[in-house]
Amino acid sequence: MARATRKTPTATASKLATHEAVCAERYAGILARIGRLEALVIISSGALICALFAAVWQLSKIAH
Repeated sequence: MARATRKTPTATASKLATHEAVCAERYAGILARIGRLEALVIISSGALICALFAAVWQLSKIAH
């Protein structure tokens, strides 16, 4: 059975730094997506509230 080679602390630190940089970039992308989704939900909610208010207003005009 072949013996596993040990990595040096410098190589491990280098790989860890690369991994952290990649994860930080992914995290920034995820936050940007969440920000866009949040804005979409807020705008859609506002539009829905306005549409429902307009419908109730029109129905109240018809009823009177």
